[in-house]
Amino acid sequence: MSSSGEHPNIVFDETILSFLADSFEAADQPDHHRQDSPKEEIRQEEGEQDKEEIEHDERQGKTAYLYSQSCFVAPAPTLFRVLLNNYIAIVHPLYPILSSQQLQRILSETDSSASPSYGLPWILLHAICFASVSHLAKFPDTELSTQNETRQVARQTYYQRAKALFELDYEQNKLVLVQSVILLSEWDSNHRANTSEYYSTLTWINAGLSIAESLDFHKPSSTQAPNIPFWLRRRIWWVLLTKDTFCSSILGKPFRIDIESNQVPVLDRADFPDFDNRNTNILTTICSLGVVLRSVISFRISAQRRQREISEFLPRILHQLTVLKSTTQTPTHPGLTLILAHITCYLYLQIPARHLELLYEFSCAGIQDSIDSVLNIFGRDNNYEGDIYCSIPIEAWGGVVSAAVALLSDHNYLNKTSIQQLQRVSRLNSILEILNNSASVWDSAPMVLGFLQVLRKSTFD
Repeated sequence: MSSSGEHPNIVFDETILSFLADSFEAADQPDHHRQDSPKEEIRQEEGEQDKEEIEHDERQGKTAYLYSQSCFVAPAPTLFRVLLNNYIAIVHPLYPILSSQQLQRILSETDSSASPSYGLPWILLHAICFASVSHLAKFPDTELSTQNETRQVARQTYYQRAKALFELDYEQNKLVLVQSVILLSEWDSNHRANTSEYYSTLTWINAGLSIAESLDFHKPSSTQAPNIPFWLRRRIWWVLLTKDTFCSSILGKPFRIDIESNQVPVLDRADFPDFDNRNTNILTTICSLGVVLRSVISFRISAQRRQREISEFLPRILHQLTVLKSTTQTPTHPGLTLILAHITCYLYLQIPARHLELLYEFSCAGIQDSIDSVLNIFGRDNNYEGDIYCSIPIEAWGGVVSAAVALLSDHNYLNKTSIQQLQRVSRLNSILEILNNSASVWDSAPMVLGFLQVLRKSTFD
């Protein structure tokens, strides 16, 4: 190597020199690039053909399995019309994940549709039927009846078909998948006796959130799904966010989505161009109540909290609840009433004993009013038309559970109220009977009921 004194402006790099040397040596050598022989090319083509044949056989095998599970069998037009009408009336206002115009068009073309699935993707067809059966008060004059066992069989039939299509990746449209998954989240067999499977309410919600995030639904604008209307994206996202809030709180699980990082504003009238004001009000209020519940859970009232912190926090939350209650339509949807009871009971039950003196009267009134509102919903004198159990979304059953917990609670302010012990037990029995009757429409009811019955026995027997 030459010294730097002889060539002051040139710095020799041994790595570069060796690379250049290797290059010159390579230039003197024959070309060693791999030349495939005709036989090797034939083997490659045969390998590609084998791969295509394997994939073809796999597709055929999956399709054959789906046929064996009746995944490509739709309900008769008469039954489907009943199910779709019920879906539009009961389910769609709670979960507006499809456009109203699309549903009305499918309904109007039920008898004349040339499509075996009435123009719907198969997985979405079965998901809609499953959700409708779950909220159908009276079955049409078919093989279905109003017996709980038959309702469960019908729910399971449509659910299993949709699940099979989901598991085998039959549907590739992500919008269709997230819409279907939202409806399937009303199934939770893990809380029934002798059952254990991967999918549960929270599993389906998490799957829906993952698909929605892949479509950028959690952002103000979507680059992944520019052809989906902004109002539909926002509605789907907030339905998932609300399900995450209430179902996680009922089942005692952490939230999947952090509300603080949410970039999508709360829904407003502009997000419902296809709805009237009454149905718009239901979901927007539920979404706002979900935000309040998250605030209550995040605050986590405890004995370590200063009295001033609690006395500032509670009036602010109570004011929000009062405003939201005043904006609801009359008569209030039973689901909204139960959600209000859920949040109220959850809020008051967190108040530590040393703060009760300040909030005693307020706490007693809040608890008693919430319990009364729950019992009145399922009483004979309620003003709701139709089957009350079938009208309630799974997110609202926490109100019934919270009322039962309040009656079982050892909080001092409950023991000091005018409610006598016998009356307290009678009210608790009524709440437990409500949960028992909800088993055909809320899959988590048997698990929750069993837990509360154990607590009742240890508290009063």
